[in-house]
Amino acid sequence: MADIKKLGEMMQEDHSRSMQSLIVLAKSKSVTVPTSLDSSARTDYKYLNSQPGRNFEKEYCGMMVKGHGEAIAVFEKDCAESNDVDIRQWKISTLPTLHRYLALSVVCQERLQKIQ
Repeated sequence: MADIKKLGEMMQEDHSRSMQSLIVLAKSKSVTVPTSLDSSARTDYKYLNSQPGRNFEKEYCGMMVKGHGEAIAVFEKDCAESNDVDIRQWKISTLPTLHRYLALSVVCQERLQKIQ
C-alpha cells in the first residue's frame, strides 16, 4: 500500500535525524550508542523480510503500532523520572514524532483491514 510505503520512508528519514541528535547527546554524556541491531530487532527484520505482500504490510503495521506505543510509554516515564535535563529534553522533543508515527501506523493498519 502506498500509505505504508510512505510511512516507512518518513520513519527512515526521521529516525536517521533523531539518531544523529542522539549520538551528539550521547557523546556529550560519554555514552556509546549501539551501531547495530540487537537480536530481537534482527529477528523482527528477518521475519518481515520473509513475509509476502499483504502479510508483510499487516505484520509491519502491527509492529509499528506496538513499538511506537511502547516507546511512548518508556519516553513518558523517563521524562517524569529523569534527573538529566538534556536527556529529558531530548525525549520530550522526540515524543511528538513518536505520537505522530503511532497515529499514522494505526491509520495504515485500519486502511489495510478494510481492504482485506
